[in-house]
Amino acid sequence: MKRRNFGQLGIGACAGLAIGSGHPGRWLQTLAGELASQEDRWLHSDRILVVIQLTGGNDGLNTVVPYRDELYSKARPKLGIPTSDLIKIGDMGLHPSLKQLDGLLSEHRFMTIQGVGYSAPNRSHFESMDIWHSCHTKKDRTQSGWLGRMISQQGSSSSDSPVIHLGSEPLPLACQEKGVQVPSLASLEQMRLKS
Repeated sequence: MKRRNFGQLGIGACAGLAIGSGHPGRWLQTLAGELASQEDRWLHSDRILVVIQLTGGNDGLNTVVPYRDELYSKARPKLGIPTSDLIKIGDMGLHPSLKQLDGLLSEHRFMTIQGVGYSAPNRSHFESMDIWHSCHTKKDRTQSGWLGRMISQQGSSSSDSPVIHLGSEPLPLACQEKGVQVPSLASLEQMRLKS
């Protein structure tokens, strides 16, 4: 793949971006800067889905906070995020460290989807992650992820993949599919031309 093609198809034209980082604020700030610096045609002609996967110890109730629900404050008298610190989205609030999303929220370019799950969950973190990545239960599972299948169905070649994985961990199962190559970058610095 040529560097110029990769840059054009990279951040600006990607249909998906799987981010796996313990520091989402820094990635989001860098990503927002990269998106803002792209040519106007990329920003307005293509829709971009950014998938942020916080693997591990993410506390979902303190990431997207149901601050108007009395059960939240009763269950978390010490762990709860004060309402005044939250970035409010209707009845929910984002953790204050996600302040970089505030501009995207006001422009209606960001949303959260809650209550995503699967029927009869077995409460295994690892099994749930495999189901999330593959959209298949254990008995039907292959090394095929939902984003990888999307790329395959679109007929994208390895040189124009609409998905980029950003993170230092191995390529997630969600991005895998036989015959599909997804570019994987440890950091956005790898996108910059070096002089």
